[in-house]
Amino acid sequence: MAHRPATGYARKAAGIVYDALNGLIWLPHGSGRVRQGLVDAMALQPGSSVLELGCGTGQVTQRLVRAGADVTSIDRSEAMLARARRRAPHAGLRIADALAFETEHRYDAVLLAFFLHDCPLIFGAPSGQWRAALFRSFPALDQNMF
Repeated sequence: MAHRPATGYARKAAGIVYDALNGLIWLPHGSGRVRQGLVDAMALQPGSSVLELGCGTGQVTQRLVRAGADVTSIDRSEAMLARARRRAPHAGLRIADALAFETEHRYDAVLLAFFLHDCPLIFGAPSGQWRAALFRSFPALDQNMF
């Protein structure tokens, strides 16, 4: 059965349901420590530019902005982005498909966190298409970071 995008209330509720389930899965302490640990491990300097693919409801996005990063985050779901906008109003949030996203901008870091587990369900893409999408992201990295 082919994946069909949610419509109406289901689409609007997707972000709320995602956050609620996330809270349950990560009981008793939530996922905040894991997400903050990820951002801390990136050792970002204030002003570092970060491209976040599949930002969801912005739980990592918010922490990236707090760390002083200049964040561009994309997600395929407008419902998820609506919640991300409330969490991280200073991030550059765009609706886009990670499999097709291309940019001329160079970033200090490209991040895919808490995202890949949803890809086959959401996109139904063959693995070759995923490899191509990931490799397209590498040119977006600032070559001076290596």
